[in-house]
Amino acid sequence: MTTKTHGRAIIQSSDDVLVSLKEAMGHVPPHERKQVAAKFQALFEMYKEGHDWRVPSQFNPEGTLPNGTQLYALKVKQVRCYGWYDSGNFVISHYLFKKQQKLLKADVRRAERNNSLWVTKKEQL
Repeated sequence: MTTKTHGRAIIQSSDDVLVSLKEAMGHVPPHERKQVAAKFQALFEMYKEGHDWRVPSQFNPEGTLPNGTQLYALKVKQVRCYGWYDSGNFVISHYLFKKQQKLLKADVRRAERNNSLWVTKKEQL
């Protein structure tokens, strides 16, 4: 799914995005789920309207993927939206309910896999 305004879009890299969102939201207390979803939607709308995410409490670099792409985390409570920039758009790799401080290697590999799939898909267009 892609939504775009002001030349910027939020793009899902693969079907893994929706699967991971469901998994992550399953860990959020039921009374907080609507609030978390609404906050992510508001952050996505801000970005599409031309505002950058710069607040460290909401958005941080998390590392560099093997192809040199910077991986970022957009944070709402304990849910993280991992992704990268591509031509001014933000491409979502996956969501995660973060239980610990450090990003696990399995989650980095998931982002690497989704980025690789994204690059392959773009090359085929």
